[in-house]
Amino acid sequence: MKSMTGYGKGQFYDNERKYIVEFKSVNSKYLDVNIKLPKALSMFEQDVRTAVASCISRGKLEIIVTFENYSVLGKKMHIDEAFFDNLLLETKRISEKFNIQNDIKMSDIINFEGVIDFVNDDESNEILKSELIISLNKAIENFIQMRTAEGEQIKLDILKKLEILQTNIEMIEKLSYNIVDEYKNKIEGRLQKYMQEKDIDHSRILTEIIIFADKMTIDEEIIRFKSHILQFTKEIKTSGAIGKKLDFIIQEMNRETNTIGSKTNNINITNLVIVNKAILENIREQIQTIE
Repeated sequence: MKSMTGYGKGQFYDNERKYIVEFKSVNSKYLDVNIKLPKALSMFEQDVRTAVASCISRGKLEIIVTFENYSVLGKKMHIDEAFFDNLLLETKRISEKFNIQNDIKMSDIINFEGVIDFVNDDESNEILKSELIISLNKAIENFIQMRTAEGEQIKLDILKKLEILQTNIEMIEKLSYNIVDEYKNKIEGRLQKYMQEKDIDHSRILTEIIIFADKMTIDEEIIRFKSHILQFTKEIKTSGAIGKKLDFIIQEMNRETNTIGSKTNNINITNLVIVNKAILENIREQIQTIE
């Protein structure tokens, strides 16, 4: 189990080039990747996205790549001569039309965006890409290690909470055995108080008790809640992206807990339901950070 939050860093450098890749992530329902690449490596953005998507399923990621190049690799110059000619013609035309001195220098035009560009040949691209991927893979490895370590701590804490939920639901189950008898005695006591001079219709009492038992029994909710605990415990120990599945199970556990609370007016059961709801909400918040 992995947390969605984390940080990772990877480097590759030799005497001529240096790459630093940094990963930062926070929670997100989906995989949201923002990549900041220097211009010299911008053509490899899709390669970076593919590498990330192959091993990370959820989280809002920010990937920052810094690159220092002291070699001639990737610095092949290309001058757009057509653009250059057009700039010269337009500056001359404007100068003559408005009678303005044309003091444009070669350096001014050379520095104009779009006149000069740096291009790579296929061989250069392959070298740059392979070196970038080395640093990227190191960053991913460190990033996943941190997310896994944090996920393990969350898992251990949730497992402790599941043990408390298991104990509480077993206590609720024991308390539920007396609900029908308590209701029967309550009805008989009230009838005895208000109808002392009359005979009590025991068949009517029995009918009311049967109706109550049918409406207020919580056996099915208890069984389903126990089943959800087992399923949650099993899933939390598996690998892969399990956050969404765990979130669904927690919703079902909340549903059963709310139903138990609404069906009984036993104060001890009510108190246990309140405790369980608080624990479930805490677990729900924790799994929002799980991949």
